[in-house]
Amino acid sequence: LGKCGSGSFPMIYIKPPTDIRTRCSELEAPEKVIVGGKEANKCTRISEGDTEQNPGADPKGTRTINYDIVDPKFSIWYTQYPGWPNHEKDLEQIVSTFKFLD
Repeated sequence: LGKCGSGSFPMIYIKPPTDIRTRCSELEAPEKVIVGGKEANKCTRISEGDTEQNPGADPKGTRTINYDIVDPKFSIWYTQYPGWPNHEKDLEQIVSTFKFLD
């Protein structure tokens, strides 16, 4: 699943939560939300760019929103690079349509 931001680069991903970039960090205060009737943690962060401790960081000002669904375990990951249009409303619309089969 993807929403294109620039050219054909996808900005919204559905991923298993094995990628550490899709998880909420201990420094963030996750917002408790419901996605498709399931508990989720929503985290929003703005990249401060490359640092000595994080040399591979996204460019400064990159906005990332993660939804970590608790059960079943997977993540929805949105990235908006500086200068790109804001598609957060598209993300919210997509997330609002999720349904899980039990």
